[in-house]
Amino acid sequence: MAVAGALTLTPSAAQAAHQCQQGYVCIYQHWNLTGSVAVLPELSPASGHFTGQAADFRNYHYFNGTNLNDSASSVINLTGQVVWFYEHGNYNKYKSGRTHGVSPGSWSNFGEYEGLLQNDRASSANFTRP
Repeated sequence: MAVAGALTLTPSAAQAAHQCQQGYVCIYQHWNLTGSVAVLPELSPASGHFTGQAADFRNYHYFNGTNLNDSASSVINLTGQVVWFYEHGNYNKYKSGRTHGVSPGSWSNFGEYEGLLQNDRASSANFTRP
């Protein structure tokens, strides 16, 4: 049963080359967990470099070298807590912007719901509720 549950959380090999591991947050360049991926150690408790926050996505890149800022389309959260994504850097501290929370053990496309963070707009993330 545990294997079946894990399969529903991760994309198939045809969808993405990278399989996100337990304890990590994986951010994908395209919808449905496809395209290149970015795995930020600061957002992944299993990395050994977890701080719980990434204030400026301009400092990060996908595996293919593309800058992460304002280019994320989907995310999978395999940690034990909700991760929040923000439209602007510094968690919308200086500008009003949309947010999007991703629950533990789930994945989401940005831009699927009106009122939440839209596709290609994420600029920061943390584990603190906005």
